[in-house]
Amino acid sequence: MAEHRVFFFAIHRNEIVGCTSYVEGRNTRYLDHSGSMRTVEGVYLCSSEVLPRFRGFGIGGLLYRRRLRECQISWPSAVLEVLGTGSPRSVHHLAMPGFSWHLSRGFHVIGHSCDEDLGPVLRWASS
Repeated sequence: MAEHRVFFFAIHRNEIVGCTSYVEGRNTRYLDHSGSMRTVEGVYLCSSEVLPRFRGFGIGGLLYRRRLRECQISWPSAVLEVLGTGSPRSVHHLAMPGFSWHLSRGFHVIGHSCDEDLGPVLRWASS
């Protein structure tokens, strides 16, 4: 299946104040816990952003929940990569809140990125 990107926006008075997206049908390559190269197909969750003056109002959480609910309709799993610091499964301090948030919501570390930051790769799978 070809990749297909889906976007979500939060709009306040005709201004985009937050956004997020996901890519359907993405093959994500990663190194598993034993160091073997693996590929998982599914929904790839991209970053979510909210303008600084609109943070703290739940906009990011609302966008994220809506995005996850939408992609769960058609896909049995979702994958994301967390920014690392250059050693396997390391988490950059700026990415730690998002990393913890995902773990508390059923995502599991399945390995680490093939990118030079070597951050963790997380996967959520429907039960």
